[in-house]
Amino acid sequence: MSVDADRVREVFLDALERPPDARAAYVREACAGDEDLRAEVASLLAHHRESALIDEGESRSVLASALTQFEPSASAPIAVSEPPSGARYRTLRELGAGGMGVVVKSFDRSLCRVVATKTPHGGGSQASSSLQWSALLHEARLLAYLDHPGVVRVYDLRADENGLSYTMQLLDGESLAARLATLRGEGRPMPVSEVVRITTRVCEVLANAHAKGVLHLDVKPDNVMLEPFGHVSVIDWGMARFHDPAPYRAQLALAGEVMLDEHLGGVSGGTPVYMPPEQFDPDAELGPAADVYAVGAMLYELLTGRAPFATGEGAPLLLFAKHSGARPVREERPEVSERLGALCGRMLAPDPADRPASVHDVLEELAALTDIGAGAAHVRLAPGEVLFEQGAASTTAYQVVSGELEIVDDDVVVATRHAGDVVGELAMLSRTRRSATVRAKAATVLRAIDWAALEDELSRVDPLVAHLLRKLSDKLIETTSQS
Repeated sequence: MSVDADRVREVFLDALERPPDARAAYVREACAGDEDLRAEVASLLAHHRESALIDEGESRSVLASALTQFEPSASAPIAVSEPPSGARYRTLRELGAGGMGVVVKSFDRSLCRVVATKTPHGGGSQASSSLQWSALLHEARLLAYLDHPGVVRVYDLRADENGLSYTMQLLDGESLAARLATLRGEGRPMPVSEVVRITTRVCEVLANAHAKGVLHLDVKPDNVMLEPFGHVSVIDWGMARFHDPAPYRAQLALAGEVMLDEHLGGVSGGTPVYMPPEQFDPDAELGPAADVYAVGAMLYELLTGRAPFATGEGAPLLLFAKHSGARPVREERPEVSERLGALCGRMLAPDPADRPASVHDVLEELAALTDIGAGAAHVRLAPGEVLFEQGAASTTAYQVVSGELEIVDDDVVVATRHAGDVVGELAMLSRTRRSATVRAKAATVLRAIDWAALEDELSRVDPLVAHLLRKLSDKLIETTSQS
């Protein structure tokens, strides 16, 4: 005899609402006249155990889902319990502590997800210092305002009889500092492509923050999280402050709110190794150039494996940061391209005016390092138009972007070239004259690149590649001249 799954679920969940010693009597009464139903519910109750991490409210929801094995159809609806009453978050364990608070891993009983909760030292009570309370409030509101995929999401902020705390997204991954430590332990540098990718993601987060008038002021490998599938987040905005509060004021004004003075500034400080000279002065007016410097210091460390500056034994850090220049990146790691090394050097300029004007400028330069061929000139040919004649001097190679070319030798078409194909490369590399005539069979668009441009393009990524190509070209020229 089949058992009605809906009725099994209903009686079982209703039984869980009653004290354990009253459940059996309730089941007998509810299942009077239906022994199969009573036996099914009794079996479920006999195997039911309360979870250590999910209380009875969540057990109802979890078990209701598990009971779908009794459904006649997989598409049948699943019963969902009401949100539990009482405290929303259950503390699981401490994740870490910083200067301004403690972060714990928590379970959100309403949405059934694991989150992170931050409170000031002392549990968020009034016994906590007003400085910690203010810093935590400032950080939570900033995170909510920044609203970027590379910034941890804030879920709620609570100030009640239990104190102050805010709940946020729990990140999964490792810090950039941990990644660097692993590479050092293995005795190998971070691949340049990985350096450029991570630095680009960090700059994108900062570009969003700066556009909203916010400075981070503590960018360093410890505050960059590397998450699965290439996602990068910038964390710990406790030192952040507004360099331009106008965008925030405007946003609040749209909602009829007013920005209070106490929300304007974060806590002064930073990490000395990554701080620009001006950040050592508590009265200095800081701008986006301060974060540009910190990213430059981090970029230097990613490329070379060490920070650009060291304090030295007893040396005043302020004087050292102001007057001691970092050794050029390429002296530490010659395979880094000149353009990337020069960018890092400009970012570390002691004078803010000598640094890239913004992280947008840094992003453009990083993009130029990997956007090979983006600056190449384009040539458009009409059907029948000649690209170059047999015997002409050769300085340029061409890649077909669209259309079709004909290779002609003594007025005979010997081959055709389509989108993606290259013509003229051998003559360009060997410095010989064109071996055939090339003309457009249809309307054709070509990307042109000469030897100097090719060398420059390749040197953006790795100067060794450009050097090898130059040597191969020289060898080809030597072989051609001998023959």
